[in-house]
Amino acid sequence: MAYHVYHTEAIVLGSAPRGEANKRINLFTKELGLIGAVAQGVRLEKSKLRYSLEPFSLGIYAVVRGKNTWRVTDAEISRNVFYDLKENREVSILVAKILSLAERLLPGEEKNQELFNIIKEGIEFLYTSKTDLTSVEYIIVFKMLINLGYGGHAVKLEQFVKTPLSYELIAKVPEFRQELLTEINRSIRESQL
Repeated sequence: MAYHVYHTEAIVLGSAPRGEANKRINLFTKELGLIGAVAQGVRLEKSKLRYSLEPFSLGIYAVVRGKNTWRVTDAEISRNVFYDLKENREVSILVAKILSLAERLLPGEEKNQELFNIIKEGIEFLYTSKTDLTSVEYIIVFKMLINLGYGGHAVKLEQFVKTPLSYELIAKVPEFRQELLTEINRSIRESQL
């Protein structure tokens, strides 16, 4: 039986050992949403996928839907956030917090390209950003929560949802900091996660 191979941009949110040489990988994919996949033999030193499936890697992944689970068959990594930003601990921690929140909130195999783009745009921005990281975090998390339908937002905060992440948008955060924080906390409470 032939299986369809899906090639999709994805972020590795986490992984866990499975058996002697395999790994269970949580991938947030652009085309398929959040999927749990198995990578066979990836913990062996000879595995070509070994470093492509490290948590917080971003790239193009080939996955196949098997009888009971997804399997990762190939990967072409473009970034590994922790490796690339190992000298910038604050940014690495912020990316880990954002991806951890995404893993908690994502509903599963449900395509959400807009959310994928919000997270990817945020990570790309943090690679070059020399700005107030707390303000960047507020914007990214607020956009994620609104995208996932957790709470309505005040009209005066609409600019933080509709405007692409930029230094100009970040400069507006201090004026709305309390409203953003209140809305973020309320939305997370309402999610019950």
